[in-house]
Amino acid sequence: MLKIKPLNKDELDEAYQFLSELEPQDGFKNHIYQMPYEQFKNEEFDRLIKESKGIDLVEGRVPQTYFFLWDHHKIVGIFKVRHYLNEALKTGDGHIGYAIGAKHRRQGYATKGLKLLLRIAKDIIKEDEIYFCVFKYNKASIKAQIKNGATLHHTDDIDAFLRLKKSDIK
Repeated sequence: MLKIKPLNKDELDEAYQFLSELEPQDGFKNHIYQMPYEQFKNEEFDRLIKESKGIDLVEGRVPQTYFFLWDHHKIVGIFKVRHYLNEALKTGDGHIGYAIGAKHRRQGYATKGLKLLLRIAKDIIKEDEIYFCVFKYNKASIKAQIKNGATLHHTDDIDAFLRLKKSDIK
């Protein structure tokens, strides 16, 4: 049974375990990788919750909420939802970033998790269109986005940029 849940205090240990072991990959930045538990628990968790509410944002950042993809009682993936785009995000990372844990890849979790997440994200994201950015070589991620209704908008030397109208989310 798959479900998407936001970062929360009741599942702090599970979130930490997943994030501290998730190596940054394919453009997914994870500053919590190998962070000591006490630092995550006493500093980073509160910062992430504040960030999701738009409180004490670092200049140039927008509110962003962390969501976790659970398969039964285990986290298998993470999704970051940026509530709106600034100029840097319009030409860069876009609204949604995600990663699936190494041992759970190639099992359809990105596609299924993105579908669940989009149902929630459409009420969080202020714009009418959701922006995605992914390395061009990351065919699996591009495929997951297209299976969820996104279309290729354009590419550059490194990245593929996809778009999805919120009205097309099923």
